Amino acid sequence: MNQEIKFSICIPNYNYANYIGKTIDSVLGQTYSNFEILVADNASTDKSVEVINGYDDPRIKLIQNNINVGFAPNLDKASDLASGDYMLMLSSDDLMHERALEVYAEQISKYDGLNKPLVLCSSMVRIDENDNVFKDLNGFALTQQIVDHIAKARSVNWEQINVFDGHEILTYALSDNFAIVGRFLSLCYARTLYEKVEGYRSGMTIMPDAHFSHKLMTENPLLVVVPENLFYYRIHSANNYSAIYKHPKLAIDAYQMTQLYRDDFLLGTGLSNEDIKNNFVHYFGVKSVISSCLYGRVWYSFRLWHLVWSVYPELYRMKIIAWIFPFFSLLIYPLRIVIRVLRNYMNGQKKNTINQ
Repeated sequence: MNQEIKFSICIPNYNYANYIGKTIDSVLGQTYSNFEILVADNASTDKSVEVINGYDDPRIKLIQNNINVGFAPNLDKASDLASGDYMLMLSSDDLMHERALEVYAEQISKYDGLNKPLVLCSSMVRIDENDNVFKDLNGFALTQQIVDHIAKARSVNWEQINVFDGHEILTYALSDNFAIVGRFLSLCYARTLYEKVEGYRSGMTIMPDAHFSHKLMTENPLLVVVPENLFYYRIHSANNYSAIYKHPKLAIDAYQMTQLYRDDFLLGTGLSNEDIKNNFVHYFGVKSVISSCLYGRVWYSFRLWHLVWSVYPELYRMKIIAWIFPFFSLLIYPLRIVIRVLRNYMNGQKKNTINQ
């Protein structure tokens, strides 16, 4: 097997002593051996460092922070010393399939990735704290929002490897909820791209990975999408990623993007900064306000409603929900009760029909 391409596996860690051993083992067990592992420990208070130091392999390098520098800065601490041609950011509780680097190396060679910097991503499966696979959770390589936009734009066979222009994918990502391009753990990118966009550095609190992926796409690399499950994303009590989508900081980060993504940043996407602002208002001020309210998260909806009014009143006043939301929210609890009664009634009717 050609081992010309070198990978840097960057692992940020904080208090994941229970998982980081398995994570490192999944890298060491790769069928492709030309890689280095850089672990940035963010001043853990558990036995993480002891676990990492228990490995005797020259390919593993530990960076220890004297203080906790925060999530986004630690991503760059794990990355700045990378010497590989391509880089991966692997969370310290996630795993790699044994063929992940082999498959990526094949695609990099196929698309001349040593001369034309690429970005790659793959599908994944979700596992629990005991490595059991969640059968009912999909693992698309791209987020559902981007997949939906692609499906509308052109016919795609997800059984094959798909290649997209970076600007095309960025347009889809910024046309809804400012989604990350590719999954965090499966995103693989040329080190030259990482250096060109200045890494993960940003003021984002929840979405530094999404912001970084957007920066990568502004360079218009080929995005190679591999619909093969090459990674395992772990879900456990200390890592409830779905909670992020219920946190106001998500909307605050997205607002920051509307300020950062000026027209020169968006060249090639067909979008303008005004489009980005309108997308923000529509997603967080209309779709999220209504859907969150219907799911009973009325207080969260109020916070979004207030935020959007605060930052873009001239755009929000054009939306009907901006004016009727306070009244609409008062009807939510009675409406939910009616829906529950109707659902119970319908379920009862079905049971009676079955028993007859």
